[in-house]
Amino acid sequence: MFIVRKEMKKILFIVLALIVSFVIVLMPLIVDKLFYTEPPTDFFYTHYEVSDILTYYASVLSLLGTAILGILTLRQNKIAQEKSEEVNRLQLELQRKSMAMAETQYNKDADDKSAPPKFEVSLKGYNGAYSNMWLEIKNVSSVIVSSITPISLIATKSDKQQIASAKELKIGTRSLSSSQAAKVESVFPELLVREGSGYGAKIHYLNDIRLSLEFSCEDELSKTYYFRATAMISTTKDYFKDIWEIERVG
Repeated sequence: MFIVRKEMKKILFIVLALIVSFVIVLMPLIVDKLFYTEPPTDFFYTHYEVSDILTYYASVLSLLGTAILGILTLRQNKIAQEKSEEVNRLQLELQRKSMAMAETQYNKDADDKSAPPKFEVSLKGYNGAYSNMWLEIKNVSSVIVSSITPISLIATKSDKQQIASAKELKIGTRSLSSSQAAKVESVFPELLVREGSGYGAKIHYLNDIRLSLEFSCEDELSKTYYFRATAMISTTKDYFKDIWEIERVG
């Protein structure tokens, strides 16, 4: 199978090379010969010079070359974007698995007396019915933390059925001293439900949803901790002012 595909690629390359050679090298010679050939009828007589025809032909080739280059560039950008999204998805999946393992281990080591970092999580702004949010993670302990990494932000119903998961999570600062805060930006398009389209579209607000932010960090000794912050939103129409409930899960 591999040999057949290799031979097909070789044949395709030869055909393309022949087409390119014909278009670039032979076609101008053919145009030149045809121009000086006696036409069979008066219909084929023109007022153009051979240089005009060749210039037009060169312009068409340039246009085709630009179009092909543009198509190839768009295709390469699409492939690069798909690979980047796949890498991000795999990284988030790995972080979720690490968090699950850490949570299991934490339940076994519940008697650990070391002082973990402590945080406060709050909502600092939003628009589009919580489809875009700005959260703040504040270090309220004396521990200096680093490598703060948002893992997931999930919206669920009161019966714990998942509604949506944030498509993007960006954090401004990954290291925090005591009393410092980091800003987390999220993109949550599924929370914006519209009825209709255009300027007359009506926004349908969701009621009684639970937002859950999971993140990790490291202390001065490079020990990794995992946290889950939650908030019960009565309606996505109103601003949630309270501090989120937070628990260490790993």
